[in-house]
Amino acid sequence: MPLRGTVDSLSCLHKSRRPAKKCYRERVTDCEVGMTEQRKNIRMPIRMHLEVSDIFKQDNVKVSNINAPIEVIDICRDGIGFVTTSTLPIGFYFNSRLEFKNSNNAINCVIQIIRQNRREDGLNHYGCTFTGMPAVFDYIFEEMEEEFRKNKAEKNAQAE
Repeated sequence: MPLRGTVDSLSCLHKSRRPAKKCYRERVTDCEVGMTEQRKNIRMPIRMHLEVSDIFKQDNVKVSNINAPIEVIDICRDGIGFVTTSTLPIGFYFNSRLEFKNSNNAINCVIQIIRQNRREDGLNHYGCTFTGMPAVFDYIFEEMEEEFRKNKAEKNAQAE
């Protein structure tokens, strides 16, 4: 099922992947990437290298042989953020296999590109959402979030 709504709306996409009522959480700018934070879950830094070879849209539009190398820079339960030198169209989907080195877990998923921002260094920063992600993979994100919180608390304790 495709995601509905616009990127600029204040609606959050909840577990059902349908637009929900207005979400009144604070929207802040992420200084590292320069995009407005639009995720309802914890954004965790991560480094993964992928290559997008084909992208598609629901109305049978397919673009092949793109061969766009991308670097995933953050992840949350709802999606990923990545940078690339390539220009990719908003609203298109691609298949991906996300492999997590520290937990030996992997997720095969469909990702939709929902926003794009040009960074000062010339790279394109994309915000994407998982489409049709089964809830069975929640345990992977729960483990990652717990480790992220623990590491953040340790860093804060050391800074004091």
